[in-house]
Amino acid sequence: SAFFSGTFSLSNPRIIMADACKAKGNAALQAGEFDEAIAHYTEAIGLDGSNHVFYSNRSAAYLSKGDAESAMSDGDKCITMKPDWPKGYGRKGAALHKLKRYDEAAAVYNAGLEACPGDKALTDGLATVLKDKDKPAPPPPAANPFGNIIGKLATHPKFSTWMSNPSVMGKINMMQQNPQSIGMMLQDPEMQEVVQALLGGMGIHTQGPPADEPAPTPAAAPPAQEPMEVEEPKGPLSPMEVEEP
Repeated sequence: SAFFSGTFSLSNPRIIMADACKAKGNAALQAGEFDEAIAHYTEAIGLDGSNHVFYSNRSAAYLSKGDAESAMSDGDKCITMKPDWPKGYGRKGAALHKLKRYDEAAAVYNAGLEACPGDKALTDGLATVLKDKDKPAPPPPAANPFGNIIGKLATHPKFSTWMSNPSVMGKINMMQQNPQSIGMMLQDPEMQEVVQALLGGMGIHTQGPPADEPAPTPAAAPPAQEPMEVEEPKGPLSPMEVEEP
C-alpha cells in the first residue's frame, strides 16, 4: 500500500536488513570492535551497494583499525557515488593524511571544498594537513653510549664478577635507561670505575686514578631525545553518518 512506500517499503527487505547491519556496525565501531564493524558494513554493502553512507562508515572503521589504504579506497568509492557529499572527501583525505601523503590529501580536501564550499570539516582537515606537511622532521635519536653496558661488562674479566651483585646491577640498569643519571652514579666508587672503564674503552682506567690526581671528568652524555610523535589526522568527522532523507 501507499502507506509503506519509500525506503521502508516491505517490498525492499534488503534495504531494511542493510540498515540493520549498519546499526550493528555503528555499535561495534563505538565499542572499538573495528573488525566486527567492518564485517557489518561489508554485509550492508552486499545487501544494498547503492548507499554511500555504508562506504563512508566502513572507511572510518578501516582508518580506526589502522588500515589507511582500505579507508582511502572506501572514501574514493564514496566520492564517486555522491560527489556533492563532503564526508566522502573527508574520509579519503584523512586516510591520505594518515599515510603521510600530504600533497594528495590536500588536493582531495581542496576538491571537496570546490564541491562543498565552506564545509568546516574539510576546511579544518586541509589546515591540519598543511600544518603537518610544513612541520620539520624530528632529529634522529642520539645514540646511548651506555645502551649495552651489561653486554660489555659481561666480557670483562673483572666486571663480569659484579654481574651477580643486585645493587650494582640496579645501578647499571638505571644508567642504561637514563644516561643523564651518570652524574649521580659518579658519586659511587664502584660505578665511577665502571664509567671510566666504559668511556676509556674498557680496561684503561679500571683501578681508578692515583690519589694525588683528580678524577677525570667523563664526557657529558648527550641529552635524551624525546620519542618522535606521530600526530593523528585531526578532523571533526564523526565515524557514523545518518542517511540523508
